[in-house]
This record gives sequence, structure tokens and C-alpha cells, in this order.
Amino acid sequence: MKYSKRCGSKGLTLVEVIVSITLLATLLTGMLIAHSRHIRQLTLSRQTAAASRLADELLASWFKSGQPFPGNETGVLGDDGQYVWVSKWRAGGTDNPRWQTRVVSVEVFHRSSPDVALFSTELLDDIPFENNGGR
Repeated sequence: MKYSKRCGSKGLTLVEVIVSITLLATLLTGMLIAHSRHIRQLTLSRQTAAASRLADELLASWFKSGQPFPGNETGVLGDDGQYVWVSKWRAGGTDNPRWQTRVVSVEVFHRSSPDVALFSTELLDDIPFENNGGR
């Protein structure tokens, strides 16, 4: 009479346990990576929304002042000072010699990632004839 070890055993072999642990670890790693990306994207979305709101307030104050837009300047936005705006004069203009225009590029950054512009726009700044030296 032949005796089989498998017939009466209850449980899993070591190979089956190792395979199931490997599959579980792979699934958990994938979920952790997806969660990390979700948190990063959520943070970026919140920062972008806040930067847009702060930039809107900044541009509204510039328009209300009636002064030429500041060019080649920086400043801090928000109560906590976490956002920075940068304005730069860009090449641009018009063919009309009695009316000169300049293009102002405005960008808003978060201090935690100063290389990623969360908000960016360009403004056309008109300089009437009497303000540009009579050219």
C-alpha cells in the first residue's frame, strides 16, 4: 500500500506562501505609489488655486492704481508669505510711433518649488505719447 503525504495534509506549502506574500507586497506597493502621487497632485492643485486667487488680487490692485505695471520686480503674496510674484518686461510693442506698448510677464511661485510657475500671464502696458519722452 502506497502512502501519499499530500492526501492527508492540511495547509499550504512554503512556495505557495512566498508567492502569495510577493503578490500582496506588489499590490501594496502599487497602492502606496498611487496614494503618494494623489497627495502630490492634490497639494499642487491647492497651491495653483491659491496662486491664481492671489495673482488676481495683485493684478486688480495694479489696475486700480492706474500706474504702469512694475517690470523686473519681485514681491511676496499672501498672509503667510509662501507665494512670490515675479514681473519681467518682455520685448513687444507697436508700429505706431505715438503710442508705445510694452509686454509685462507675471509669474507666481510657491516657495517650496521656486522652479514651477503656478500662475503665469502677460499684460500689455500702454505708454501714451506724453509719457514716453515725446518720441
